[in-house]
Amino acid sequence: MPRYWELDYVDEHISFGEQTMVLGDFNLPYESLYFKEIKRHFNHWFSSKGNGFRETWSWGLPLLSLDHIWVSKDLEILDSKKLNSLESDHEMIKTVIKR
Repeated sequence: MPRYWELDYVDEHISFGEQTMVLGDFNLPYESLYFKEIKRHFNHWFSSKGNGFRETWSWGLPLLSLDHIWVSKDLEILDSKKLNSLESDHEMIKTVIKR
């Protein structure tokens, strides 16, 4: 399935309002053009408060930023970090927000 179908579906179902978070494994890197609409309305966990490598799918090396937390611009991201896990091939993201 083409990736733009997935993001078109997300864009159609997101409430671009206040106090909104969109998160998950999008299987698309942060630089993808398909995030254009989301980037316009939301702040990205790493761009706001991340530190180090943004990539969450590494398999030993930082390769791709596939997992995302997007936070509406009315919320403040206080802290974000990645957590290693032996349970998954992805790193977990922990983000603290303030209303």
